[in-house]
Amino acid sequence: MSIQNNRVLAIDLVRGFIMFWIIGGDQIFKAIGTFNPHVLVSFLDRQMQHSEWHGLTFYDLIFPCFIFLSGVSLGLRPQQIQRLSVDVRSRLYQQSLRRFGLLVLLGIVYNHGWGVGIPNSFDDIRYASVLAKIAVAWLVSAMVVWHCTMRGQIWFLIGLVCLYGLLQHSVSNLGWVTNYSAENSLNTWMDQHYLPGVFYQSNHLDSEGLLGNIGSIINALIGAIISQLVFREGASNKLKLAQLLIFSMISLNLGWFLSIWIPVNKILWTVSFALFSSGYCILMLAAALVISDVLKLRALTVFFSVIGFNSIAIYLSTSLFDWHYLESSLFGQWIVILPAILQPFAWVLVAITIKWLLLAYCYEKRWRLKV
Repeated sequence: MSIQNNRVLAIDLVRGFIMFWIIGGDQIFKAIGTFNPHVLVSFLDRQMQHSEWHGLTFYDLIFPCFIFLSGVSLGLRPQQIQRLSVDVRSRLYQQSLRRFGLLVLLGIVYNHGWGVGIPNSFDDIRYASVLAKIAVAWLVSAMVVWHCTMRGQIWFLIGLVCLYGLLQHSVSNLGWVTNYSAENSLNTWMDQHYLPGVFYQSNHLDSEGLLGNIGSIINALIGAIISQLVFREGASNKLKLAQLLIFSMISLNLGWFLSIWIPVNKILWTVSFALFSSGYCILMLAAALVISDVLKLRALTVFFSVIGFNSIAIYLSTSLFDWHYLESSLFGQWIVILPAILQPFAWVLVAITIKWLLLAYCYEKRWRLKV
């Protein structure tokens, strides 16, 4: 099986690693717990669940890591738009807007999958989505990267962090001050006043709501800036890793410092969460570079890169395709003869294996859903 250029491969490796948990990996520790209820297994299983409100688990990092990687990919091929002709600029803007619109549309389709279908009333549609949040973060970051120098990008990021932090911490509306609760947060007020359609699980606010887009833009911009600074021509692996570790520590420490006043919260996508999650995403990217470029662990690299190569397609399939029907049709009769205590683990292995083999075929054929 052929593999890509290592610079791009490291991104697919991280993307594949985080996507692995979405395609079934998140159930591994729960399944293991049925026959080995060790305290470590229970801890790892809790890490495969979102925080209920404030706090941070590993599973909370999956979404911001996708957004961070979209920024990294953007930074690998930064456009100096002022050097382009008017026609080329126009096409670039049109392509960007088409990408934005398509991601928003696919997000709506995903929201109403699982056989439910998109409602026939506009008021009953959930417009906010994971893909829409990625679309907003990428589009804004692209405009910044294309139109600003590196110094301008850094100042824009610093300004956005400061403005967002002040906004979430101190803004009041009609005598009401945000307190970071689901009922009274500034995010809630924004969604209830300006976000059309229904919210996720009919909550007070949507977990992919309006105000949180500022936080996700921070994730994408950090990825774009770091990508441009680290992946320079001629830079050694040692220098890349050192820079990634430094940037990670800066981001993590800033997130910790701001968390004294602004809690780490994924649903609100607070500024402390954006910085904390970016710091951990940078560490994942550093680990991917070690695996692919330094240790050259080809089997591990290919395993995750196969998943990362078609991440949008496999993500959409979890909503639009009944994987369990396929799994039970092929292997159901074999799994039910196993001891009951082993069956959950067998189902997880079958689910991951079937998806991986289909993705591997697409990888080999270079078939990719690219938006």
